Amino acid sequence: MKQVSIQELKATLSSAGAEAEAGATIVITRHGAPVAQLSPAERVHLVSGARVGKGKLSPAVSRSTGGRYLDVLPEDRERGRHGGSTRSNPLTRCVTLDAAQRQAARELSLPV
Repeated sequence: MKQVSIQELKATLSSAGAEAEAGATIVITRHGAPVAQLSPAERVHLVSGARVGKGKLSPAVSRSTGGRYLDVLPEDRERGRHGGSTRSNPLTRCVTLDAAQRQAARELSLPV
């Protein structure tokens, strides 16, 4: 373990940082007494398997919606903007659907 005075460390900080990055531990002293320690930061150990980046995405809906779900969105936005039938919850925002919207969601197999 290398010992360096604060005075010397101020003059050679970049090289001391490079040494610590390389794995060395440096004890910083004031008037010969240790006051701090400079050591390499712990790196996060991440193991990458052979299949990293080779996964495939699959659609959430098994059949085409033909854009039908888009008809519901403008009405929901308007209702939410003007108070309407929305309830605020600190964790989630719930929107009450009317009968036509519930039917559209059922046709698309969406949870209601």
